[in-house]
Amino acid sequence: MSTTSLTISEDLQRQREYTNELLANGFDFGLVLADAFVKGMRDIGYKSTSTALDELIDNSIQGEAKNVHIAMGYDSSQKKPNKIAVIDDGHGMDPVMIRASVLWGGTHRHDDRHGFGRYGYGLPSACVSIGKRYTVYSKVEGEPWYKVTIDLQSIEDHFKKGKGGHVTAPEAARTELPAWVSDYVRENLGEVKHGTVIVIEEIDRLTFSTAQKLKEFFLQNFGVTYRNFLRGIRLFVDAKKVEPIDPLFTTPGFRFYDLDEDRAVPLAPLDIEVKDRESKTPVGVIKVRFSYMPPTFLRVSEDKLKEKGGKPNPRFAIRKDNNGVIILRAGRQIDVVNSKCPWTTFQNYDRYIGIEVDFPPVFDEEFSITTSKQQVVLSQRIWDILEENGVMDAISQMRTRFKKDTAALAVKRDAEEKKRASEAAMEAAQKFVNREPSNETPQEKKESEDNLSREAEKIAEQSGLPVEVIKEGIKEKAKERPYRLEFVDHPGAPFYSMERIGGQKVLYINKAHAFYTDVYAAPESNANMRFRLEVMLFVLGDCEMKAKAPDFKKFYKVERAEWSKYLDIVLGELSDWYNIDDDMAASAEFAEAQQAGSVQ
Repeated sequence: MSTTSLTISEDLQRQREYTNELLANGFDFGLVLADAFVKGMRDIGYKSTSTALDELIDNSIQGEAKNVHIAMGYDSSQKKPNKIAVIDDGHGMDPVMIRASVLWGGTHRHDDRHGFGRYGYGLPSACVSIGKRYTVYSKVEGEPWYKVTIDLQSIEDHFKKGKGGHVTAPEAARTELPAWVSDYVRENLGEVKHGTVIVIEEIDRLTFSTAQKLKEFFLQNFGVTYRNFLRGIRLFVDAKKVEPIDPLFTTPGFRFYDLDEDRAVPLAPLDIEVKDRESKTPVGVIKVRFSYMPPTFLRVSEDKLKEKGGKPNPRFAIRKDNNGVIILRAGRQIDVVNSKCPWTTFQNYDRYIGIEVDFPPVFDEEFSITTSKQQVVLSQRIWDILEENGVMDAISQMRTRFKKDTAALAVKRDAEEKKRASEAAMEAAQKFVNREPSNETPQEKKESEDNLSREAEKIAEQSGLPVEVIKEGIKEKAKERPYRLEFVDHPGAPFYSMERIGGQKVLYINKAHAFYTDVYAAPESNANMRFRLEVMLFVLGDCEMKAKAPDFKKFYKVERAEWSKYLDIVLGELSDWYNIDDDMAASAEFAEAQQAGSVQ
């Protein structure tokens, strides 16, 4: 076989240098020392079939492929695949490299910090985690196909027969592609002058048993994992193109970005320069992205304003799987850190805040990258650097924003132009109140008129209508609606207040106080609870207004301010003693299980 006349890539040249060194050293291509090793590698711990196949896709991308296809093969049933092929049009491998590629540790990219892999465990580990037999087919330009097959049953039989010694990888043999793969290639790629095909057979471990579920699963997971590479390569699952998915949903053109009218809001990103521990010279840059999603973001359009039981939209499953600190290595997603974050534990309602950390391979040791690229463990130094640069502050700010927006949505659900239940109840109750309301004092009447003028001027400025016309309108509405609820956002002010405006008594609930976010409009609140709280505050405000003695008025004003400060402190302490978020999380998980039909 002659290859010296071809113009070859740098990566292919490195392959040949690596295999020449193996041959020069008399390497016998020993596959394992015992069959227990292979059995152990079957349980290396891939999270799913998708993450195992990620290893093979990584190799294809690093092998300079422009097209990568995941194809499924079947026997008699078309519902459940019994073989999977990963097909690419990369530069391919020489026969000796094919033989080396099936070994654990067989790679020319050892300790390479420029690509995806550096250990040489990915190909064999991924294959045996799915099936008991796999074959690597490959060809370089100008040469035929060659293959090497690894059969776990043959390895087991070797040791059962007491042969002992090494099990060596067979030499690569000249071959043709299997008929079903050849048909797929012809229909979807045309002529392949160079590339690699890995066929996994005797499949016994799949995340989903049916082909349709498996395809949907692959399309979503590959779309998330390789989102930053799908502009340069094309990835397919049974001929269906994988669309990039940004789990922060801030990238226009990516799948589900414009699913409906809701949009995720990107926050200012961070570029954090990290220095060497000893020399303090810059080593690399860690990039951090954030996004905030409104409370309706994960529901179908028709259920966005439902208080309970709304149907989730396709974004929900993605956010559920990516709730935490999303970790990328050189743009390729590796893991999502949730419970192991030292600052906080992410709850179900944190699905509406997105955090992505992308680090270069030079920091592999700081992120404890495993051989299977399944998980990361950030060093305390990296956590400290992220915190010092404001990542935890951003999480806290987004949580606070979500609480306020959830509260506003709750109010919106039961706030209509018609009279609220609490307002109607207050009006109806007046005929049963023992204390006869006295006529307004001159001071109260002046205060009411001043409030009316101020309100009318504000509306006039916004609408352009004459102030006097607006005043008359407010007075007419006061006759129909003597009690009215409004919301204000006044940091540091009492959690409620009440005032007269032209014959109408207006209760103000302060959205800036913890009472609003943690009690009145908390996620576990409902309309019934809110109406009862409104009635309680209406009564307190009404009693304050009906108090004629100056000392009583002063008492209410001073005490309201004290109640507000005290309540704010106690609500803060309550969250330390009783984790409301845990109850919310448990409730949400139970609701999801009900929806899925796993509990009744």
